[in-house]
Amino acid sequence: MQNWFLAASKGDVQTLNNLIKEYINSRDEYGRTALMYAAITGQQEVVCLLQDEIGLRCNAGYCALMYAASNNHPELFELLSPELKFTTQESQTALILAAYSGVRQPGILLELQGVFNSFGLNALMVSIIQNNFQLFNQLLEREGSLRSSSGLSCLMVAASCGRVDIVRFLANQHKQLLNIVDSEGKTALRHALDALDQVNDHQRDQVLECVQILKQIEGNKTATDKVTTLMLCCKHNLLELATEFLHQSGQQDRNGVTALMLGTQNEQLVALLKKEERMTDSKGKTALMYACENDHMEAFSSLVHEEYDLRDQEDKTALHYACRKSPRIVSIFVETYINNQDANGVSNLMEAAANGNTDSFQELERELNMVDNQQRNALMYAALNDQFEATKILIKLKKKVDYQGKSPADLALEKDAAGPFVLLLDKKPSLVDAAVQNKFKICKAIVDIARTGQTSVIKDTIDETLQKICQKQLKLISKDIPNTPDGMNPLAAAINAGAYQAIRVLTPTFCKYLYKGLTPLMQFLKQGFDKKDQSKFAEFEQAGQQLIKYCAGLTITQAGEYSQGTTALMIGILNYKTARTEKLLKQLLEIERDLVDGDGCGWLQYAEAAHVVVEVENW
Repeated sequence: MQNWFLAASKGDVQTLNNLIKEYINSRDEYGRTALMYAAITGQQEVVCLLQDEIGLRCNAGYCALMYAASNNHPELFELLSPELKFTTQESQTALILAAYSGVRQPGILLELQGVFNSFGLNALMVSIIQNNFQLFNQLLEREGSLRSSSGLSCLMVAASCGRVDIVRFLANQHKQLLNIVDSEGKTALRHALDALDQVNDHQRDQVLECVQILKQIEGNKTATDKVTTLMLCCKHNLLELATEFLHQSGQQDRNGVTALMLGTQNEQLVALLKKEERMTDSKGKTALMYACENDHMEAFSSLVHEEYDLRDQEDKTALHYACRKSPRIVSIFVETYINNQDANGVSNLMEAAANGNTDSFQELERELNMVDNQQRNALMYAALNDQFEATKILIKLKKKVDYQGKSPADLALEKDAAGPFVLLLDKKPSLVDAAVQNKFKICKAIVDIARTGQTSVIKDTIDETLQKICQKQLKLISKDIPNTPDGMNPLAAAINAGAYQAIRVLTPTFCKYLYKGLTPLMQFLKQGFDKKDQSKFAEFEQAGQQLIKYCAGLTITQAGEYSQGTTALMIGILNYKTARTEKLLKQLLEIERDLVDGDGCGWLQYAEAAHVVVEVENW
């Protein structure tokens, strides 16, 4: 059959004629026909030959006409016109697909004008995105006034893509589009300014040209989020443009944010917006706090004298925000607010620890022994936020516990914060705890470090001492861990707990370890799937496949609950009715089919004992 599709793709009519009776209407694994292959490569003679396949669609819902349109073969459109009525699952028509591929003369596809795909775009909008001015001209009369379900217009699309010529043309020749707003009240100008967050430097220049064209017409319209043009100019550091909209100063968006708060990266903008000083957003944050949070030193210098005494709704000071990122501001500001805590008891040092701002630690050392309202210290904040370097510096505080009795290591375990957990490793919690709680990152970090001295989970340098600590963890067995029988190694503990992600990580290292004489795969198949959480069944099967990869073919060497020589396949069959392991057992059957136990019994005898012969034989 492969020759059939290859011939269609290459235009080999002779081969097709030889095979047509046998393979006409055949499909490949994706449901594609030979006609579709011909449409993809533009084989006109083949398309004429295979007209019987017109009307068929592949698994993705594409017909041959759509493939021709997607691959810019307009010479095929007329031949495949009986398929004009079809659309894909995303409501894509052949015309929209042709617009995406850069078709300039769509011919008969123009009959499909007026349709929007599920992304809210029609063919005209797609032609704008693709900068296809020739197709744009053919579609404008019919689709130019159309808007998507969200109110999107062709002018908005052109403005956000930086299509300067199209924006200028529409602004001059189709002025009715200038007054349109979408369902959120956004104009074409607003779409252009919003696009500045995603475009590259070249596109940015083009989008800014569109902004210049539209600013006088739409500049004072505000969307439902109350964001003004001035705010967006400040956000994107457009100083010259901002000066034209200073009459909008003093306004706040629906979150209370002002232009000054958004413009702290530019000292000149800060100077222009003095009237917005001491204004606060909906969370009580001031422009000074925005400056501190973003390490905007010049804005800090301008604002500090006016706003230094203000606190947000959580009673945080500007220093709390500086501690997240700006050691420069901390060093200046520290004497004003040292030993200050917010409403939750969070200190400046805790804020710095949570954000990994270790450069400020020395300035904040006087807060080292402070705790918050939950009795948590700075080390705990570092552990909770996976801050490796901060944890390393604050580790002398590790003996403290919070009001629930949780240590820094407990909190790192809770958040699967691999770096802090490795640094804080002690007798408890351990790798076994991480395995039981399915902490994937921690398990991977400990195993990797123990074996190679490094891990992708932690970017920082791992020293030899940490490697030795991790190596000791690989020798641990469960002890005093709730719901886990003593004597389990980390992999056995993960299997017992149904911690499927941890199982996948731990299998290569612990695959040779036995628990009560059973290999990890045997233990896994005996236990089966916990039906309480059906959403984890895919993870269960993936864990089983990993265990099969490393443990298949092994047998029980000591008689106990099972006969000597019993395989994982046999144990799985015995537990088949309750374990939901059919797919795994099918895989295992290929490997362990010929094995027999010490009594000479094979897998079929075990199936008879479990009364599942019919099910197993169907495999």
